[in-house]
Amino acid sequence: MEYTWQQVKEAIAHVSVRHAEICARYKALGPDVVFASPYGQLPPDTEPDEVLRKFPWMAVDNGAKARALQLMPPQPPRPHKQSGKQKPEAGVTELHSQLDKLTFRGDVNFELRFRNLKYELIWQLQQDPLIDRELTPQSKSSIRIVLTNLDRARLALATTGPSH
Repeated sequence: MEYTWQQVKEAIAHVSVRHAEICARYKALGPDVVFASPYGQLPPDTEPDEVLRKFPWMAVDNGAKARALQLMPPQPPRPHKQSGKQKPEAGVTELHSQLDKLTFRGDVNFELRFRNLKYELIWQLQQDPLIDRELTPQSKSSIRIVLTNLDRARLALATTGPSH
């Protein structure tokens, strides 16, 4: 499936609840959530333009993505003070329009990254019902922990609502 940025943000909020529970249980690991796939990873608070710039695989290939990539400057613009009201630079308005039309892949994972590697705790976490044991490798040779993916987070939201 594919999702709008608003739907992605709702899934992030849903996953954040589970992340908070994991942080309470496994504080010593210092777990952080990232969007992840074999093609890249980013923190979930990344804005759509940076997702497109640094992890383009996450956005579905379509006309909006292609056009937004054409319009994006090679480097993000540096902030600067402007005096008075000025018109946006040429293409900026169209870029924002295309960014609003982006959709994102449902098979992107929400994974944990650890500030402290405590293997016994990570192996314990592999068995915790708060994580997706189907998507998480169940091996002591792996420290990859998958909370869920975007498809499953959206499905959970549809069946249980935003508070679960």
